[in-house]
Amino acid sequence: MRLRNWKYWIFALALGLAGCSAGTNPVDLRIVERSAEPNDALACPPGYCRAEADLTSPRYLLPAEELTAAARQAIEAQSRTERVAEDAGLEQTVYVQRTAVFRFPDTVRLQIVALDASSSSLALYSRSNYGYSDLGVNGRRVKAWMAAIAESVGPDKVEPFPD
Repeated sequence: MRLRNWKYWIFALALGLAGCSAGTNPVDLRIVERSAEPNDALACPPGYCRAEADLTSPRYLLPAEELTAAARQAIEAQSRTERVAEDAGLEQTVYVQRTAVFRFPDTVRLQIVALDASSSSLALYSRSNYGYSDLGVNGRRVKAWMAAIAESVGPDKVEPFPD
């Protein structure tokens, strides 16, 4: 077969991939099973997640409801990001962020963790739905989203957990 109209085929492939579906069901991040492939990233407060986290989430000096609002505002400002599901029982919001060129969907789960009446933390899990390796995209996303959330709440409301 001759690919005389290669531009057409690339365009058709991109259109087909734009409709790729994403896993959007809530998953309790305390017991999430990490991907065996290098295509995910996890941030958790100490002792919260059974799986090994790539990053430790900080303590936010805000009640859980305020952290939820600030995190949603920061995340929903990210390009190509859509809120697709919520689970009030898990305090979880599920997002899909699509890649810029081929629009592959990556699923990102935000789970708020109430620590006490005036402080909270969060777990954030980003995973590619397609492909073996993400070339570090999910790790960079989790770091960037954590930074955006910290900026949204203000530096005086973020502190690391003691070692």
